[in-house]
Amino acid sequence: MGSVYVRWTGRCLDEEVRAQLFAKLRELAQLSYSYFEGFSGFRNFHGPWEGRILISPDPLVGTGLQLPA
Repeated sequence: MGSVYVRWTGRCLDEEVRAQLFAKLRELAQLSYSYFEGFSGFRNFHGPWEGRILISPDPLVGTGLQLPA
């Protein structure tokens, strides 16, 4: 199954505008996921992840990109 990663960096003090931005990003993610079978829903994360995080290198195969060492 594919993944959608969205990151926005900036300042938006208006809570309503932030909610509208999030809704648009979620709409794009839903469109992307509509191309895959077995979609099981979204998980939203707010804030940094800490600790040891394992990332599969598989999505980078054939792109010429590498995970940082």
